[in-house]
Amino acid sequence: MAAICTDDYLSIARRHLSGFGILQCRNGHHLCKQCWSKLPEHKCPTCRVDMSEPVPLRVLEDDVRGHKASCRWAGCRQGGLTLGTKREHEMTCSQKLLSCVCGFRGISASQIVHQKACITHHLSPVQQEVHSLQKSIKHLMSRIDSLESSLADVYMDREPSDHDCGY
Repeated sequence: MAAICTDDYLSIARRHLSGFGILQCRNGHHLCKQCWSKLPEHKCPTCRVDMSEPVPLRVLEDDVRGHKASCRWAGCRQGGLTLGTKREHEMTCSQKLLSCVCGFRGISASQIVHQKACITHHLSPVQQEVHSLQKSIKHLMSRIDSLESSLADVYMDREPSDHDCGY
């Protein structure tokens, strides 16, 4: 079983930011919702008391949500984020990395400019899939050519033998 987070509540929330919730048993021991869901028979990992109906620790949850946080996307300068607002911000951040079927990877802020210039953006989903497969085929053909060239070099460099059947 994975480690149970019975340490301090702030480290619990930092490890389990998505949908974190802090729960406690009737004796006051606390852990996050994710670890609680993994408990066998929902027994407190500290005192073994029944936790089938744990009590949410709202005061600590509110405290954790208020702690300062920063966006995970490089280049984002958004200030004033907290653990409670971080997830929502990151979903719409202008510095979020996105990719296109053409192979473009860039930040969200440059997506509109790219879409205007990218031919694949104006293609239907089926056409986009065909375009993507064509790129894959070109890459594979290039790789095959490279491997065949390497094989020819190896064959040419080897010493002749009495039994020379090509293998």
